Amino acid sequence: MLIFAGLGASSCCRACRPAKSKPVAGAQWALLELQGTVISRQSDDNQSFTLTLGDDGRVSGHGACNTFMAGYSLENGAIDIARVAATLKMCPAQELEDRYFRALENATTAWIDGDYMILRDSTETIVASFRRL
Repeated sequence: MLIFAGLGASSCCRACRPAKSKPVAGAQWALLELQGTVISRQSDDNQSFTLTLGDDGRVSGHGACNTFMAGYSLENGAIDIARVAATLKMCPAQELEDRYFRALENATTAWIDGDYMILRDSTETIVASFRRL
């Protein structure tokens, strides 16, 4: 939770409600942290580790090397992402990409506060944190 300490996520998460102010569908999100591992980004043009929640019930994005998609539902902060289907390029960061896809599939709660989104699993553990691009 290193990144979010500076962003006030600790206090935010206790009081967050699912966002109503900015549309979630269609927004692209950049992964900041994955299960405690900070994900560095060279620039916002970097396509690795992104996520877009479509208004058609499909989630898509990029892992380290592969693109992915899945079905999803998001209602009142509860998120359900179906099994991720991804392209099969060989990837030097394959283990990290696999962890990313598993974290998405295991997410049960999405807390959104402005330009930040935190996904938690059924044990309330933060599995992924994102910033809106």
